[in-house]
Amino acid sequence: MKAFLNLIQGFKQSTAAWRMVGLLLLINLLFSLLLTVPMYHSLKDSFGSSQVTEHMAEGFDYLWWEEFRDQADGWEGTFTPSLIGKGAILNNLEGLIQMRF
Repeated sequence: MKAFLNLIQGFKQSTAAWRMVGLLLLINLLFSLLLTVPMYHSLKDSFGSSQVTEHMAEGFDYLWWEEFRDQADGWEGTFTPSLIGKGAILNNLEGLIQMRF
């Protein structure tokens, strides 16, 4: 019986924290937009009107990425194939296998 009462009390406390969860989600969204918007413009300028856009939509253009990486300065150099598509999943699996958390 006591476990049931504790379960009800836990649900009451977690429903009271929805405002905090929503606030943290909003803060997370704002911080991600601070990084996403400049990266979008950098990638858009790098793609230009070439066929790289089509290649990136279908998969990943490794030759373009090497050129972008060599010209990138600052945090733009952190853009790697492991951030998009299947690369993100493979990067996470590799980190799990190598015990990098």
